[in-house]
Amino acid sequence: MRIDIFTIFPDFFKVLDVSLLGKAQTSGTLEIQTHNLRDWAEGPHRSVDDTPYGGGAGMVMRADIWLNALESVLSSLPENSSEEHASGSQQAILVPSPSGVRLTQELAQRLSTYQQLTFCCGRYEGIDARFVEALKDQEGPEVIEFSLGDYVLNGGESATVVAIEAIARLVPEVIGNQESLTEESHGESGLLEYPIYTRPAEVAGLGIPEVLKSGNHADINAWRHDRALEKTAEVRPDLLQIGGKARANLSTYDRLFLALRGYAFAIESANQAHSERLSNVTEAALKQTGGFKTTHSPVITKLIHKKKNYVLLLAHPCGDLISAFEVLEAAADIRHTLFGEGQVFVAAPQAETGATPALNALLDAGFKRASNSQRRNLRSLLSSEIPGEDLQVLELDAALMARLTPPRAAASKDLLEK
Repeated sequence: MRIDIFTIFPDFFKVLDVSLLGKAQTSGTLEIQTHNLRDWAEGPHRSVDDTPYGGGAGMVMRADIWLNALESVLSSLPENSSEEHASGSQQAILVPSPSGVRLTQELAQRLSTYQQLTFCCGRYEGIDARFVEALKDQEGPEVIEFSLGDYVLNGGESATVVAIEAIARLVPEVIGNQESLTEESHGESGLLEYPIYTRPAEVAGLGIPEVLKSGNHADINAWRHDRALEKTAEVRPDLLQIGGKARANLSTYDRLFLALRGYAFAIESANQAHSERLSNVTEAALKQTGGFKTTHSPVITKLIHKKKNYVLLLAHPCGDLISAFEVLEAAADIRHTLFGEGQVFVAAPQAETGATPALNALLDAGFKRASNSQRRNLRSLLSSEIPGEDLQVLELDAALMARLTPPRAAASKDLLEK
């Protein structure tokens, strides 16, 4: 990739000669050329700006000088071969501007495939608007005005350095370990990166999460995924909202994980009443009445407790993700109340078309169907509740429940023993 930079401060870009970008230039992977805009200016002072039409503060950079400079350099570049065109090689002119489109990882990824990029670093009050207008009217490179964020810099040089590093690091062979690009923030998943640690094992009284020392890669990957979900929800919830980069990649597990931590956007429903955090069903579920525990939830009709088996009986028919959320919220509180003792099942009458949507959602989240023997035992237990109907039963696996549900203070065990 070749990068051309036009600026009135060429020395600003010496920073690109160090570290990985410097090595990439030495190896020939990158070619970065800096051009002093004043070389195309006239007069003893080689002035590149003038007063603004219509009055106002500051000076405006002249469009004619900018157009002459770009024409002089870009016209001397070798034309793309047909082979390069076929592989998608392109050119782009990038103009840093607070009124430009936001520089995102997606834009950086796309530009990393281009053959040549030109950066035009404005100063003062900016560049005469006819510069960009003229470029867009011509047949030639793509023209992109870009911004780093909702703030203003003294000039385009700082933004250009940031953009070049964001783009160039994605060019093959610039970074040695390409796998490091897939797990970082704003990667394919859209989530922010999980916390990372290295030696020593203790710093300022802070240790390392035990799972990272376990050697169990499945557990480590699960822990990292969960922490990435939490970090994204806490710092950049916009990435999880409708239209956010991470939204489309959220699994059923992810949505339930976030919902159980109070993030209502993890649940989608046509019913606007469910767009807010669903009410906690646990207090009602833990009150025994005649050997059963009832709940205000329209999804969970009964919580049955017998011989350390706790069965959440679902209404039929019932919803999908919202129902699964209510089931898990109640089950999580039961598990915390029991201090991990006993088994928790969720059961529903057999639907004509197979599993109810709530059970399907729980299956998608990683829970497993109960064994035939467990199902037979529960069928006998529930015969007075749903006589003559077959049962679908899931066992809410303790390990998966522990991942899904956040830590909380354990309730009094006496609640289930009164």
